Amino acid sequence: MTSTKSSTFMKRYPWYVWSLILALPFIFIVLSGSISEETIQFIDRSIGQPILSLRNPTLTPFFIFLTDLGGTIFLGIFVLLTAVLCAWRYKNRSAALWLVLQSVLGAGLLNQLLKVIFQRARPVIEHLVEQGGLSFPSGHSMGSMICYGGILFLLTKIIRQKKLRIGLFIFAAILILLIGISRIYLGVHFATDVIGGFSAGAAWLSFTIGTYPKWKTVISRSK
Repeated sequence: MTSTKSSTFMKRYPWYVWSLILALPFIFIVLSGSISEETIQFIDRSIGQPILSLRNPTLTPFFIFLTDLGGTIFLGIFVLLTAVLCAWRYKNRSAALWLVLQSVLGAGLLNQLLKVIFQRARPVIEHLVEQGGLSFPSGHSMGSMICYGGILFLLTKIIRQKKLRIGLFIFAAILILLIGISRIYLGVHFATDVIGGFSAGAAWLSFTIGTYPKWKTVISRSK
């Protein structure tokens, strides 16, 4: 009964409503930053300080590994492997092309555009990994949400076992969250960078998933 109600609730609103809802944290951070910097600093301190207090030589390699999983190289490998699986194993080239395009446009171009627009400098604390460029929104957080979320979306269409789909969802959610935390731990992002990255990534993912049926129709007609 609960599952049915949840499914009905999700289907009640179109994809663009969900995109707007998921973008609200990003919008809140942007507006708060322009109105009162104290609000942003409070959020960054409240979330960031407990995470930074965990720093020790034993944990650092683990968080570096996590942050690598959200980097361009690993995300690119996972996206391409999933695209190849869809195109050759399941003969679904429209899904493969969708995954590659939504990942490149969202995790790549959109993230860089937002960074250029907001021009936020990185935290002035010790960085445990080398990281240049701008800070808001976090590219690792946004990219992980978009790429791993897109991969999960396609895998749930392939995998029939409900328990396995739920397990993959939980695993992906934990992985994405830990990648975001790793960026704060390593000192290369503020907490609001990570939250903004998650929010913008989720909104983009909602948009691309919502328009996926139309994408399939357009691709099938072009063959």
